[in-house]
Amino acid sequence: TFDDNIFRSDLNKRSDWRTEITPELRFQSQLPRHVLDFSLDGKIVNYLENTEQDYANLRARAAGALHFDHAHTLSASVLSAIEHEEVGELTTAFTAANPIEVFHNRASVGITRDVGRLYGTLMATFERWDYADVRAIGGDVLDQDPRDTNEFSTALKLGYRFSPGFELIAKMRAVRNMVRGEV
Repeated sequence: TFDDNIFRSDLNKRSDWRTEITPELRFQSQLPRHVLDFSLDGKIVNYLENTEQDYANLRARAAGALHFDHAHTLSASVLSAIEHEEVGELTTAFTAANPIEVFHNRASVGITRDVGRLYGTLMATFERWDYADVRAIGGDVLDQDPRDTNEFSTALKLGYRFSPGFELIAKMRAVRNMVRGEV
């Protein structure tokens, strides 16, 4: 892909050719009493001239559900990823010289009770974003620790099935974000 403004800036316009490779490997099972889903994927970005902007994302996910009787299902999922914020994105530090590495982790567990037309799910999730320090345009190091975030959430979902393909759903979610500091 040709990009005429890789930094998304009117002050520092640079154009370059960019290649993206997005490999993915996935394993899924659909057994009678449980479901397992494992995946490993990534995104490799390389620039022809501005090689200091190259990066590679990697994400591993596992999810599963166990139907331990006809009315109850226990589900869980985990995600661990190394992601990058490109220079010029809205959330990236204005003076960052390179993409900012972000360690992203999530764990979630839930239980569903299904009694025919009526069902309910209770779920809890923990998620964390840990931002690595990055070199600034002037050569200094930008401390990204104040952006580190922990998020705790719980959710309750209730549903009623009128007929196949039609249902009434009510959802309620409580979220608590704990940010280390302000940037």
